[in-house]
Amino acid sequence: MFSKDANFGDGYIYFFCGHESVIDRSGIEYSRYNKRFKRFFDYYDKQIKHTFITKNSKPFMILDREGVFDNLDNFKPNNEQLTLMQSKGLNVYTWEIPIMATGSDNGIKFNVNSDTIYNLDSCRDYLHGFQNKNIRIPEIEVVEKFANRYAVPITICTGLYNLDKHVKTNLQIRTQDLYLSAFCLPSTELKVSTYVHDDYPPDASLIQNKFICMNKRYEAIRQVVAAFMLDKDASVSYIHKHTDYNIVVHNKTIPLKKYKDYWQDINNRLWFDIEELYTLYPVLKKNVKKLEKIKRLKVDDPTAYKWTQIHNDEHVDIPTEYYNSFCAVVNESLYAYPFGQFADKTLNAIKTFRPFVLVSTPYTLEYMKKLGFKTFDNYWSEDYDKIENHVDRLKEIFNVIDYIDSLSLDTCKKMYQEMQVILDYNHKLLYNIRNQEGI
Repeated sequence: MFSKDANFGDGYIYFFCGHESVIDRSGIEYSRYNKRFKRFFDYYDKQIKHTFITKNSKPFMILDREGVFDNLDNFKPNNEQLTLMQSKGLNVYTWEIPIMATGSDNGIKFNVNSDTIYNLDSCRDYLHGFQNKNIRIPEIEVVEKFANRYAVPITICTGLYNLDKHVKTNLQIRTQDLYLSAFCLPSTELKVSTYVHDDYPPDASLIQNKFICMNKRYEAIRQVVAAFMLDKDASVSYIHKHTDYNIVVHNKTIPLKKYKDYWQDINNRLWFDIEELYTLYPVLKKNVKKLEKIKRLKVDDPTAYKWTQIHNDEHVDIPTEYYNSFCAVVNESLYAYPFGQFADKTLNAIKTFRPFVLVSTPYTLEYMKKLGFKTFDNYWSEDYDKIENHVDRLKEIFNVIDYIDSLSLDTCKKMYQEMQVILDYNHKLLYNIRNQEGI
């Protein structure tokens, strides 16, 4: 989110309609030249201006808001802006992954400093994922009200693939991920970045183990995957209760990591009963419990490994040991949802020239291929991408991991050499993703 790096704290909306401005949460519009918003526009110039966004031929907004917000309810465009939007239309881009709700109660609001879950019961699907439920997206509903109020034709652009199949709205929906494009900032424009357009894949001799599996913010599915990886030839990252969510309990806001009832049983944090996996993978139960008793694994300790900085909007570090691993098992931000999505976790594998097994939503590999990326179905099965049942998809992903783990390290090194054409192609494609046309 913008606010973590650029002091966008109030959840502003960037607005371009003849000129640049910002709409605050009270619906008041301010010019680019207002000193209060200098850091806001500095961030835009550094992170966003090099993307496809500046080629827009019609007015657009960028939402630095999630869930329910008041900016557009209170904003009144002037006659010139309204005429321009009504004649040309308006593109609205979400910066973060949109919030998903499945009930009549949104249950989710956000304060300035952190994500706040106001009602755990109504937000459980947002936290854990779900199967076979109707989806509501509050951000789309807020934008739709604005479109209806002012008779403005709006296209909402997100990083969610196949969203139009699962959400009812009168808006046009497009998959064009602004965050994804902004993440592909080349090092010529930013001093601290390992993404160099003309780099080539490192030699296979650096490979010392088969997998690397990085997990930053806590998600229950990441705990399950990390637990599965513990007995593999893998470097695994995991920090238990590492979350910035807050929750309101008995009218008092507390950090989710301190809400003991939530952490008593992993089934409180999943959309299915994990016993289904325990019967298939007996060691998994032991490893899930093991992860709950540790603070962090060694790979998460910056004093234990040399670290390098791979740029995104939060300047997230990853260990250079990435280059010592053959394959990345990527735990993306979403898993148990019906539409494709990928972001910085997958791009980190591409930037470091790693093949990957993608723990993400269904049809994400299909989405990546439509953007031009090449994947690894010539080397192992990627049929998991088409499995819509989330538990069955996870089982198939585990089968793929088991297959790779069964290979000798020498075989992995030879495979890596064969893959270098694909790895180099994907790496160089990142430069062009900045100007993606969307789907």
